[in-house]
Amino acid sequence: MHQGDDISIRRKKRYNHVLINLMVQTGDQWKRIRAADWNEVGFNFIFDQDLTERSLTFKKGTVQFTGQIVWSHRKSDETFLMETVLNTMILNHLKKLASDRETAQKMLELIRISGRIEEKERVLKKIDDFPGDYKAVRELIQKEKPDYPYFRYGVKIASPDWEEIIHQTLKASEVVLQLSKLGEGLSNLSE
Repeated sequence: MHQGDDISIRRKKRYNHVLINLMVQTGDQWKRIRAADWNEVGFNFIFDQDLTERSLTFKKGTVQFTGQIVWSHRKSDETFLMETVLNTMILNHLKKLASDRETAQKMLELIRISGRIEEKERVLKKIDDFPGDYKAVRELIQKEKPDYPYFRYGVKIASPDWEEIIHQTLKASEVVLQLSKLGEGLSNLSE
């Protein structure tokens, strides 16, 4: 792949308001993955093993298509795990808020947005679920580390089947996309 293709991929809008459940073939097995940062030309996914093949077969339902790994990254920092632990703590608090739908909806929208660790910590401090120091959180991270994958892959797809999956996903998730945009707008107003 030459550099011009890489730049054009980055200029296309990517979506992350919902993850797309897919299967990837490794050897003679199919393993479940969740496509993130997706658009009609590709997606990212996290996986629990180092993939040596550059061309992979994916499927959704009975539809199969191929894709090329264009980049990979071994997760060596704990940021991803930190955010996962914070999201889990917020989600656990959401279960207690069954009657307060408005607050629960705002917290659910926050969980769906990645990269807002400080905001998530502020929310947890307000609801008294945040341990106050990072020792307890780091212990949770160390406990959870074996359960989480360490590799992130970027895949380029050139397939009408994948484009149709994108079209159907956008159509089915239009309400979620609108709620995410509304949540981001409300979050920006409160800052």
